[in-house]
Amino acid sequence: MSISSDNLELSGHLHLPFHNPTKTAIIIVGGRGCNADETKYNLYAKFFRKYGIAVLAYQKRGTGNSTGNCDLATVKDLATDLSNVKSFLVTHNEGFEKIGVLGISAGGWTMAKAEQNANFDFMISIVGPSTSVKDQQIQSATFGADFYQLQPTAKEKLIEYTNLMFDAKPTKKGFESMENLLASSEEEGWRQLLESTDIPKTETEIKNLWVRRHNFDPKNVLKSYANPFLGIYGERDWIVPQKENIELLKEYFKDNFENLTTVNAYNAEHGMEMESKWIDLGQNQWYWHFYRISPEVRIAIVDFLDKYKLIK
Repeated sequence: MSISSDNLELSGHLHLPFHNPTKTAIIIVGGRGCNADETKYNLYAKFFRKYGIAVLAYQKRGTGNSTGNCDLATVKDLATDLSNVKSFLVTHNEGFEKIGVLGISAGGWTMAKAEQNANFDFMISIVGPSTSVKDQQIQSATFGADFYQLQPTAKEKLIEYTNLMFDAKPTKKGFESMENLLASSEEEGWRQLLESTDIPKTETEIKNLWVRRHNFDPKNVLKSYANPFLGIYGERDWIVPQKENIELLKEYFKDNFENLTTVNAYNAEHGMEMESKWIDLGQNQWYWHFYRISPEVRIAIVDFLDKYKLIK
């Protein structure tokens, strides 16, 4: 299927349930990056269809079969696309009565930005930041440095560089200040905490860094959101740390707390994966916990959908 948006065409698939269909639909919004998401064999679609929910998975602009330029897209661009995808479902002949969105990681910012116009009936955020982009990047640098046990000087340089990603001027001087810090980044071990789109190749590229094109704070949107919201975070996630993000959500929803559900998935990392390790049951009994995706994610989603009568 193809959806028109902002003079572009978005490619994707609408997955309809075979049995016991509801009038509920969910749009899947991927995270950061320009890799083409799998839409035909989307795993979330397979999961939700079991509960009678239709799923629309699409490829963001400039990826896969969608037209446009992902490398220059802004959070406003992606939010516009998401709003148009929602409009497509509103007028669909299936007659959907509840249309929600599931945002993954940076997709959480996209869905919050889109909510300014889209009016989603519910939102599900899987490791989606409730902080601003800058706050998330600083938190990620701070917690990531500790996770990888970087030296204090390396941690300081990483945080300084992260601030320059937002503040450096697109001039020769600004570019050199970033280059000087990067010179020792591999040796000191902090280059691995950066994305390729965090590193400008020229001074003019500074203004087009990913964080600048997507700089957004979801605070006001989330504070005013009056529909059900589920936020799922990983206990071991240093990219979007659970404690800080859950506390913010509770603050944002303090006057609408009955619509907020938060989950801190045991032992899960940013991709909701759980590490392999021996588990001590006591009395000299142990078992090996295999690497896998946290089961809490699916359990929490089903409980959430059932609580608000979005599934039968």
